[in-house]
Amino acid sequence: METDLRAMAHINEEIKAVIAMSFMINLTALNAIVMSKRNNTQSGFSVVSNEVRVFSGELNQIMERLRVDVAHVMRHAASLQKMQKLHQLMLQASTEMQKRGLTIDQQAVARGAEALNQVWAVFSRETRKLEAAVDDALKNCEMGVFLSVQAKIEAAYSRHAAAAFMEVADQFAEKVGVVIDYLYKIRQLARDSRNEKAANHL
Repeated sequence: METDLRAMAHINEEIKAVIAMSFMINLTALNAIVMSKRNNTQSGFSVVSNEVRVFSGELNQIMERLRVDVAHVMRHAASLQKMQKLHQLMLQASTEMQKRGLTIDQQAVARGAEALNQVWAVFSRETRKLEAAVDDALKNCEMGVFLSVQAKIEAAYSRHAAAAFMEVADQFAEKVGVVIDYLYKIRQLARDSRNEKAANHL
């Protein structure tokens, strides 16, 4: 359970980092919009910056969903850990009783195994749900990458403050790249946790 706690705590920290980075992306987009107005231009860069703000908002919603999913995984991981220990104790008791020529209710053992399988199925489903949410966030980031490229194109063709716009476009691209790195880490942590539980379940 300690491994699960560390993994989920790490995932929570990564989620917080993504939300913080998304906030920075939103601020950068706002700055770009203000720059466009100061230069008296309604350029495509301003349009792209508004789209970046939409991207940031959608990313935040996905990450909040991830937080809920992590809480569910934690709860089911605790239940699975408890059931695994109980089942192991039951198997040990059965072995000891057989050594002494005694018998144990095999139906009780079977019921314990079935209960364990059910808890494992729920844990596996919730973990996959968490991974799916991360995949959604990564798909959302594909739009972020596209927008960062569009921002660079618009900056290059801007007649006013092209250098400043390009700097902002570079900031978009850098921040989206950092978010993607965080998301891959979160997905790997979730998979590692599920795989570890699967190994213990076998």
